[in-house]
Amino acid sequence: MTYIQVIIEIIKNINSRLTDQTNLTWTKYNRAYELKSELEKDIKELDNGNLKILEKLNLNFAPTGTFQEIAIPNGWGEDFILMANDFDKLYEKIKAST
Repeated sequence: MTYIQVIIEIIKNINSRLTDQTNLTWTKYNRAYELKSELEKDIKELDNGNLKILEKLNLNFAPTGTFQEIAIPNGWGEDFILMANDFDKLYEKIKAST
């Protein structure tokens, strides 16, 4: 599995946790489907080789970024930390190789 494929799996994991009941208070999103749709587009872009999407995802994984602001109030903060650490390592490897 390539680094990009692993990142896609991480994004799919986050996307699968979003429901109509997801607390989005500290984000720019009003409804979970808005973010879900955006993440699905990001996955397609990554599948098509658009690495520019990594910069956007990097911001979403940053401390107080969108993903953390969703994870903590929705009870999966610990899982988020693991996903963010994995993303950070993969992101650095990809950046170093480009």
